[in-house]
Order: sequence, then structure tokens, then C-alpha cells
Amino acid sequence: MTDLAGGATRARRSFEGVSVGESLPAKTVHVDRARLVQYAGASLDRNPIHWDERFAKHVGLPDVIAHGMFTMGAAITVVTEWVGTLARSCVTAPASPSRLSSLTRPGPMCSSRGR
Repeated sequence: MTDLAGGATRARRSFEGVSVGESLPAKTVHVDRARLVQYAGASLDRNPIHWDERFAKHVGLPDVIAHGMFTMGAAITVVTEWVGTLARSCVTAPASPSRLSSLTRPGPMCSSRGR
């Protein structure tokens, strides 16, 4: 079975089938410049620190950095993939306790996990 984006979906979970403290499978997302440029266009946040390396370094950053909401969206996929396609509209980043603890730059992997 595939979802509307063409990705594989997991079996639908019932509320009774979830245990408190159950670990979620880890999720890793590769962050590259193309995704950051696409996100900048889609979000209308065209701040050059997200796509222009020269500008980012000029203002004191080590490189371009990912948008905070891009990072939050990537991180929350650990939950949305665990609960399945039908529940995705019920899970939102603001409702999920989270904290951005460092800059997300292209190249390194952005990983998330949960319980």
C-alpha cells in the first residue's frame, strides 16, 4: 500500500494498540541545499541565510542553515510515519514538545526519535 505521495504506509494503529513509553522507530532525513531552496520558496521565507552561502558567512554563520520549521517538520515525521497516513492531520509540531538545540546545516543528517 502507498500513500498519496507515493511512499509506503504502515498498518493502521488503534489507540488500544499503543503503550505508554513505547519507543518510536528512528527517522533520518538528509538535508541538502536543494531541499532548503525548495522550502524557502514554498514557505515564502526567502531569507538568504537559508540558501546563500556567501551571505550566511558574511553575517557570521558557518554555512547556510535550515529553516526552523523545516527542521521541526523533518523531526515530526518520526511520529507521522509511526501512526500512519490517516492520523497525519492530527499531529502538529506546536502540539509536540520539542526544542531546536543547534543549527541544522546541509550535509549532516537530521535524526529524530521518540517515545
